[in-house]
Amino acid sequence: RAKFVMGDGLKKIKGKKFDLLICNPPYVPRKKSIDDNPYEGTGLLYHLVHEGQKYLNKGGIILINISNLCWEDTFKEKPKMTMKILEKMKVPLKVNNIMNNPKWVKYLRTKGLKKKWKKGYEYWQELNIITLTNETN
Repeated sequence: RAKFVMGDGLKKIKGKKFDLLICNPPYVPRKKSIDDNPYEGTGLLYHLVHEGQKYLNKGGIILINISNLCWEDTFKEKPKMTMKILEKMKVPLKVNNIMNNPKWVKYLRTKGLKKKWKKGYEYWQELNIITLTNETN
């Protein structure tokens, strides 16, 4: 009974309530947004963390991954829902249009991107798998 949506998921869920939302949003921060790159931009991520309760039934959960590269920007304010970190893992950043742009790599290093050659990859980030639970009606 699961339904998978690609594209603008917020349009699909507008006005509805769910027990569970699972999302793998774009999570690479960038100073200036561009509209043609699905690997960057934290708008959806920020929206789900801070406004996601309006899409959930009481006790509903959002399961989402958040990179350390955008953790600080995402949690400038405390979320309204209860957050729990389920897992942390080190993963390579392997998006070519990012890795081939020295200015962008330099910026992401200020956000926590680590340079360490390992398993064929040069740059690494930490992904946090979290749940956000709606405790209110």
